[in-house]
Amino acid sequence: MSDLMRSSNTIDHENVIIIAIELSRSIWLVAARLPGVEKPRFHKIGAGDPTALLSYLSSLQSRVLGRDRRSAGTFLLLRGGA
Repeated sequence: MSDLMRSSNTIDHENVIIIAIELSRSIWLVAARLPGVEKPRFHKIGAGDPTALLSYLSSLQSRVLGRDRRSAGTFLLLRGGA
């Protein structure tokens, strides 16, 4: 078995913003879990609006930076919908 197969694929939940985005033709649904917060935040963005998406992701990073005085990594998962 290769080293890659044996490695642990864990996420440091206290230092990473976890973001899942479901992409559909009408709406992009963003779920984000901030470090130290158990409950995820949900946000809807009009489909095809990358500027709004990047702005929202930037606001999440700024929120963590303002609260914790440190930046956080980002783990992103995309899922295409119908």
